Amino acid sequence: MASKILLIARVSDAEQRQALPAQKLRLQSYMQRLGVNDASYFEFDESAYKGARQKFAELIEQVKAEPTEQIVVFDKIDRFTRDASQREVGVMSSLVQKGRIELHFPSDNLIITRDSPATDLFRLGIGMLLAKYYSDASRDNVKRRFEQMWREGLYTHKAPIGYRHTRKYASSAVKPLKGIAVNPKAAAFVLQTFELRSQGSSHQAIANQLGLQGFISPKTGRPYKHSIISKILANKFYIGIMKVGGQEYPHKYPKIVPKELFYRCQAVRQGRQPVRVAYNSKQYTLKGIVNCGLCERTVSTYTTKNNNYLKCANSVCKNPSTAERLALTKIEKALSSLAIPTKVVESLQATLKRKLAERSVVAARDRNLLANIDDRANILYSDRLVGRITAEQHDKHAAKLENERQKLKTRTSFLTSAPSGLEKAVAQMVHVCQNAQNLFQNAAIATKNLMLEILLSNLKLKDKNLTFDLNFPCWGAG
Repeated sequence: MASKILLIARVSDAEQRQALPAQKLRLQSYMQRLGVNDASYFEFDESAYKGARQKFAELIEQVKAEPTEQIVVFDKIDRFTRDASQREVGVMSSLVQKGRIELHFPSDNLIITRDSPATDLFRLGIGMLLAKYYSDASRDNVKRRFEQMWREGLYTHKAPIGYRHTRKYASSAVKPLKGIAVNPKAAAFVLQTFELRSQGSSHQAIANQLGLQGFISPKTGRPYKHSIISKILANKFYIGIMKVGGQEYPHKYPKIVPKELFYRCQAVRQGRQPVRVAYNSKQYTLKGIVNCGLCERTVSTYTTKNNNYLKCANSVCKNPSTAERLALTKIEKALSSLAIPTKVVESLQATLKRKLAERSVVAARDRNLLANIDDRANILYSDRLVGRITAEQHDKHAAKLENERQKLKTRTSFLTSAPSGLEKAVAQMVHVCQNAQNLFQNAAIATKNLMLEILLSNLKLKDKNLTFDLNFPCWGAG
C-alpha cells in the first residue's frame, strides 16, 4: 500500500456543492474497506469550463513533486476529468505510467496502475469520453435554454444603464426569479443623453453636462466617461431590441428611447468624421468644398491674428493665401442676385394646377367608391338579419369591405393634403432664392457650407480669385 492517500471530491459548479458531502462519505467508506485511517481530503467546486481551475492544478503539482508513491482517489471517472486533453490528465497519466501514483475510482470499481490491463485502460478512456459527452450535452442544453429565453424576449446579461435587476419570489422555498425594470432616475438621464446627442453635442460634452446633474457611475462616483456615453447611444436595448449571441431579438421590457430619436442620433454619428484631430477639429466656412485652381488639391483654412485665410493644402503649391472675407464677399454678392426666372415660376404654377386637378378627380372617384362600400355594407347587414347569409359569411365579406374602406380613406387623405405641401414647396423655393444672401449671412457655419454645396459647384481658388457655378434651379438675375 502506498504511503500517502489523497481523497478528492469535485463538483462542476458552486450550485452542486450539496453533492460534496455524499462524495466525501463514499470516499471515506472506501478507505474503511481498505482498512486505512490516514488520508488527506480535498474538495473543489470549480467548473470544468471556467479558466485553468487553478486550485486543482496546484494540487496536481504537489502530487507531481511528492517523491513517495501515492494513491489518488476520485469517486467516479467523471470527477477526475471531463476532457482527456487537459493538462492535469496528461500529468497524472504520466505519473501512473512511471509507477508514481495509482488512480482509484471506487464507484466505478476501477483501479488504474502502471500494470493495469488493456481492458481497464479502455474502461478509463470510455469513462472520460462519456464524461465529456455528458458535459457537452449539458452545456448544449443550457445554450438551447438561453436561446429560448432570448426568443421569448428575456435578457440574460447585466441590465444596461437606465434599467435595474429585480427579484421576484414565487414562494419562500424557491430561488427568486430575476427580472429587469426601468430605473426611473437613470432612465431620465439616458433619454436626455439621446436628446443632447440629437442636437449635435459630443460624447464628452454630454458626459460633462449630465455629470454635473448627477449622472454618475455607482462604482466610481464620477461622471461616466465618453466611451460609456458612446455605448449608450449605440445600444438598441433602449428601443426594444437586445443583442445576444451575435443575434438581435425583441425584448419584453419597457423602452426608454423613441425609435425616431435613436436613429436620429445614429445619423449624427454617421455624419461626424470618424477621426477628429487637433488641426481638423475647428469649423470654417468653405472648409472642404473649395479646390485649388492650380493643383486641384483641397483648399484649407487657417487663422492668424483673428483673421481666417484660405490656402492650398499642397505645401509646394505656388497659389497664394487669400483672405476668407474676400471669397465670402463674392459669394454673398452672387447670392444676392439669385432669382427664379418668371417662366420657371409660371411653369411650376402650371404644373401645380394640373396636379391639383388630377388629384381632385381621383379624390372625387374615391369618395364615390367609399359611398358605394357603405351601401354594400348596409345590404350585407340586411342579408344577415333576414338569414340569407350565415354569420361566418357576413363577417368574411364585412372584413373585406372594411379593408377596402381603409385603403380608400388613406389615399383620399393623402390626395386632399398633398396639394398644400406642393404649394408650400414652391413658396419656400421662391423665398430661399429671394433671401439667399440674408439667410447665408445669419446661418451657422455648418448650415452655410450646406447651402453652398446645394447652391454652388466647381468652387476654385486661383490667384486670390474665387470662381464657381450656380446650380439649378437657381439662376443669377442677370
